Amino acid sequence: MKVQLVRPPMNFCTPGQMEDNVSYPVGLCLLAEAVREKNPGVKVEVIDGHKRPMDEVLGKIDGDVVGATCIYSNYDNALAVLRHAKERGAMTVIGGANVTHIGKRILANREFVDLAVVNDGEDALPEIVSGKAGYGTPNLVYRTMGGQIMESPKRNAPLTTTFDLEDLVDRERWKPQSIPVSGIRGCMKAEKSSLCDFCSIDHKLKVMNPELMWQQARILKGYGFDYLWEVGETLFPGYLNELLKTRPKDMGDMKWKFYVCADLVNEDFAESLKQLGTKEVQMGIETPNDNILKMVNKKSRLSDINRAVALLDRKGIDIHAAFMYGLTGETPESAQRTYEFAKSLVSEHPNIKKITTSHAVPFVGTGMFNRIVGNDRARNEYSGDLERDDKFDYEELTRLYDRHFTSVKFEDMAKLVKQTRELMNGRGYGTSFAIGPGDGK
Repeated sequence: MKVQLVRPPMNFCTPGQMEDNVSYPVGLCLLAEAVREKNPGVKVEVIDGHKRPMDEVLGKIDGDVVGATCIYSNYDNALAVLRHAKERGAMTVIGGANVTHIGKRILANREFVDLAVVNDGEDALPEIVSGKAGYGTPNLVYRTMGGQIMESPKRNAPLTTTFDLEDLVDRERWKPQSIPVSGIRGCMKAEKSSLCDFCSIDHKLKVMNPELMWQQARILKGYGFDYLWEVGETLFPGYLNELLKTRPKDMGDMKWKFYVCADLVNEDFAESLKQLGTKEVQMGIETPNDNILKMVNKKSRLSDINRAVALLDRKGIDIHAAFMYGLTGETPESAQRTYEFAKSLVSEHPNIKKITTSHAVPFVGTGMFNRIVGNDRARNEYSGDLERDDKFDYEELTRLYDRHFTSVKFEDMAKLVKQTRELMNGRGYGTSFAIGPGDGK
């Protein structure tokens, strides 16, 4: 039996969007390990379609079970992979961040997709491969014999599996700067209060045993990686300190990248980051407007942002700063203020080496998306069906959001996105996220 797990190439992205923030598809490598642990003798391949033409990716598809992972900007290609696999007689499975809130819709609209995994797949995929998947399989969307679409109860994985890169086909063709690890899933802030308005996480907070994380780091060091990117939503002090406390003596040269929230960054936190060997943090600044930050459920405020940036600057830790335009309540004045604030930070703090700036996009599963659905005028203006579609025109949804929940024109915010990105010209790395195929040119 042969299982193939595929990351399809992007359907669209802005220039450079997927360069700094792309590495090997290690989530698929983790799933491959989970499959082999419970299904000895099964051959597993991880096919990385990054920067590959689709016909080349499709030419590799010959598995008995084929799974594709997707985000919003490669969803069409994920569907193309599974359609091709189904034509060859494979069982087809879809998963990834884009699937979490639309698994039942996908099976209703795409007859060539047999199963959807929503949320963690470490428990579900091995059971799918063994032929034992059903209602008792966590995080599974499936069809009954009578054609009814069902969803099993959700259950988060225990984070006890480590991975290697042996199943990754043709990994020698490129080597990323850093490699992701996943020791944190979920968000502490969301656990204690609520999600940010633009966030669609649906995962209880789970953390990996820090000693096991160092075992994972040692495995990846064997492949020549000395820079780990913890892709968990938010690093918090307890886990950071445990990583420091349990660090083996021979792993002192390992460098790290983390996502951090400004309100958690104090002197002790910044010093611990430095002691661990943190090279860079990615920080969602979004806007300096405290009223908007409050409306969108961000915990950080302007004073937190200024303190965090200054502390990290003094500790010699680079910052990848993220700014957003078009959050709930945005006005022409607040949008311009965000740009001026970004400009001042770049001028005053040389440790800001990267900027990602974008429209606030009402992705499915976010409070923003639900606000459009709950607004009769906005919902009726949308060209599709927000309650049944599995694919969305996110540029149209963003324009709708701007029209009904801000007082700024889409085109004006697009100019500010571009100007903010260009603050890094000649200085570092600036990018933004494409909303659709025509965006970012």
